[in-house]
Amino acid sequence: MPSTQAPPRPTSPSRQSQRAPSPPRRTTQRAPAQGGRQQTRQQQQGDNGRLSPLWQKILITLLVVVILVACLLLGYWIVVTVPWFFGKRADLPRMGCIGEDGEPVDWIAMFKHPEGGDYHYFMPGQKELLQSKGNIASSTDGPLASTLKQMYMKNQAKAGVMMGVYSDSPPKDRRRLAEETAEGTVEGEETGEAEEFRMPDLPLPPGFDESFSAGSYGHSKGVVFMTEGGGFWLVHSVPHFPEIDETSKEGDYKGIQEGQQIYGQSFLCVSLPFAPHANTIGTQLQFIHPKFYHKKVSQNLAKKAPELASALGGEFQSRHKTRASGESSSMKQIETWNGKEFTSFAKSAGWGDEREECDKDIYYGLVAPSLASNLYAETWMRGDEFGTCCGDDYEVTDIKEMQMSDVSWSETHDHSKWAVSSPDTSGKDSWVCIGGVNRMHSQAKRGGGTLCFEETNLQKALLSSIVDSDECSEKGTKTKRKTKKSKKGPSKEMEKKKYTLLRGTFVDSEGKTATPAVSDVPRPESALEISSKDRVEEAIPESILVSGGIRGEERERHQVEKGTERREETPKDQEGEGLAGSEEPRLQLLSS
Repeated sequence: MPSTQAPPRPTSPSRQSQRAPSPPRRTTQRAPAQGGRQQTRQQQQGDNGRLSPLWQKILITLLVVVILVACLLLGYWIVVTVPWFFGKRADLPRMGCIGEDGEPVDWIAMFKHPEGGDYHYFMPGQKELLQSKGNIASSTDGPLASTLKQMYMKNQAKAGVMMGVYSDSPPKDRRRLAEETAEGTVEGEETGEAEEFRMPDLPLPPGFDESFSAGSYGHSKGVVFMTEGGGFWLVHSVPHFPEIDETSKEGDYKGIQEGQQIYGQSFLCVSLPFAPHANTIGTQLQFIHPKFYHKKVSQNLAKKAPELASALGGEFQSRHKTRASGESSSMKQIETWNGKEFTSFAKSAGWGDEREECDKDIYYGLVAPSLASNLYAETWMRGDEFGTCCGDDYEVTDIKEMQMSDVSWSETHDHSKWAVSSPDTSGKDSWVCIGGVNRMHSQAKRGGGTLCFEETNLQKALLSSIVDSDECSEKGTKTKRKTKKSKKGPSKEMEKKKYTLLRGTFVDSEGKTATPAVSDVPRPESALEISSKDRVEEAIPESILVSGGIRGEERERHQVEKGTERREETPKDQEGEGLAGSEEPRLQLLSS
């Protein structure tokens, strides 16, 4: 009997509904398991491609080293290769004045004694004038030599310089001209109108400029020396200094020659950045119109300091320009490396044309009103000096005698050009001025200038050095007073001797060849004033500096004997020429 299978039992709808979702539940439960295994495999693969922590540190270290090396190379390129860096050449030393200790100094003032190379000096931080143990005339040591020797450094020439050495009494051309035309040259140098005294038939010395005389230029002496690393401006009063040889080698500085050591002299050196002061100095020099007898101009620097380049090239504030612009003077501020302020006063030759009497004096007409201070002035005075200028607002008086340490001398032995303010009732005025102009009427027709600055300790020291000076009385007239008496006993006096002109050479009372100071020779009103001496002597104008006797037999001699002029012809040698080979001392001129 066939087996009979029971038909499947029908499932109730409720059970079907419960079982139907089961497969999906199983699927959703397994899906996360499959995804987790896949993620685990990816993590394992990622771990196999990642660097280890050690290698990561090595790579980071190398990257830092590369960045540092790149920064160093970039810095080296900026400092060494780029020519202009923060306003100066970074590959050049900071140029400027050299102090008493041989180190760079912001500024220094020096005052040479008469008869030799002794001097007092003042630098920042000092409380009083100090006497140096050195010799300012030295060609090797001291502030002056160390400062000026920088002009001969070879590396500066390669780097580029702007340099000008100027003087109304140049070392070489001045001598030659003096020997040829003493009287005409003196007149021109005194008044600044040398062209009027030119002698057409007289050939000019080789290389001498067509203006004929340094008197056509401003009455000023100094050196401006600039590189992109800065430089210095030296203002002084020494004639025929410094001597510059175009073939000079490095360090070939000759010092102050013996003939220029007779009188007291003044010096001021200031250390300056190139920008903007090179241009400022150039502007002032165009008003002063100095006689440059040695100069160098870097074309690269000339583009950056066009005013100084123009001054070195001969540009100046002529009377024509003065009439056109109305500018005949200039007052500018300059600032040293360390921020010390100096005020530069400069006047052109036409500044005094429309002025009267004392107003023509730069100290009374320009400096004193600008500084709002009375001034004592120490300048070379021979002949037509302004004397004491007593105004309602300001006074300018002359110093007659001074003393530094145990050395004293009168104004007749001093060729310095400085002034010091007289303190007001509050004692605030502390001005000191050092420059190149004398208080003489003749210099009203010439350019010139002075540098002024406030320095209380130096002002007090200079005031205390004044032994005798003029002053203004209550009525404004000139009187004389003693401002100081020496407390150190008899001071060192200049040796006084009688000198005789014998065959064109000065000899002393012992018959020895001598070098007299001008004050030791009678002070005549003109070149031919009669000497009252019994022996034959030559009368010398105020403006002539005797830095040696007259060069024997080289030029005509004017001799005066007992009130009668006698002209002697210069002896000639066999070829008809003067004895130019003589090595005897020669007569030189001093342009006041």
